[in-house]
Amino acid sequence: MASLIAIPLKRSYDVDLVKPFKEVMASHSSNADELNQLKDNMVSLNKMRANCISKSLDVRSEASLELLQKYYDQLVALESKCPHIEVSFRWNDAFGKSGSFFYTSNTITISSIAYEKVCILFNIAALQSHLGTTHVSEGLNNDSALKLSAKYFSSAAG
Repeated sequence: MASLIAIPLKRSYDVDLVKPFKEVMASHSSNADELNQLKDNMVSLNKMRANCISKSLDVRSEASLELLQKYYDQLVALESKCPHIEVSFRWNDAFGKSGSFFYTSNTITISSIAYEKVCILFNIAALQSHLGTTHVSEGLNNDSALKLSAKYFSSAAG
């Protein structure tokens, strides 16, 4: 059976999303209840991001794909409301492997929600490629697995 290549996921580092958003919102609102609700929402977004960048993210699980998609949706909503927020997002190159002759330890840090969105979209496509290879490995005799695999590869390709 032919083996298919799955794209490796990018890796990131922890970022505190609560503080920068709390500071901006404190300058725009004096309502303590609104600020506490915002803090709770940002803590939950921080946890969602931590789960998305975790090394324990299961690349064979559709739940992981849904988590990445949900986090991306939250970033889109956040960017539309607060496009000027300065949060530094640091991501590693997905293709840098220490055992490779072409090893590079490229780490890029950019203070932009748009950069975070691009990296999450990359990971969504990479995860879809992993799901595609997982369903193909279930066997060539299973039509539904092959159709699902084709769907994931098609989505990963854009």
